[in-house]
Amino acid sequence: MMFANYKKGIHQILTYTELDRYPEIFLTCSKLKEGDVKILSFGCSTGEECQTLRKYFPLAEIIGLDVDENVLKKAIKNNSDKKIKFHSVLNENSFDLIFCMSVFCRHINNGECDDPFYTHYTFKQFEKTLKELISTLKHNGAIIIYNSNFRFCDTKFSNLFKSIPTKDNHGSGFVTKFNKENVKLKNQIYKDCVFLKYP
Repeated sequence: MMFANYKKGIHQILTYTELDRYPEIFLTCSKLKEGDVKILSFGCSTGEECQTLRKYFPLAEIIGLDVDENVLKKAIKNNSDKKIKFHSVLNENSFDLIFCMSVFCRHINNGECDDPFYTHYTFKQFEKTLKELISTLKHNGAIIIYNSNFRFCDTKFSNLFKSIPTKDNHGSGFVTKFNKENVKLKNQIYKDCVFLKYP
């Protein structure tokens, strides 16, 4: 499956990553889903997130997905774990967990955008890709969305999920939030980032 809007330059265009960037979120999810689970790291870059997830999910099958062939080459080269695989096109489904960490955003002026209307990345693109991702998620599975320009609660399918609280002091990330019309929200506080699909 090639996600309709997940092509180079549509979602996040930066490839920076590092090990264990979101420990509180990973820890929350490791208690939510244990054992032999199947995980998707959406926008995996050079693979550090997949390597980190192994620490929290020792028995998991982990799939890293990214459209940038250069970062995927690095991820594959640095990987020795047979249960971690990297792809540019997703041909799998039935995931227990889908991590979308700092993917659904564009960093404008170090995370802030002064324009009242956001035109670099749209809610429509966000929602369309999310819909495709959710179609690969098991019932009672969870999708994790951190550092997004848009809120999951504004999507048309958010009522199929319940939010799971985390102890992360950063809430749902630092990038500027916009509504469905791509207008900057006056209230930027939004803490939800882990969403469990109702069975």
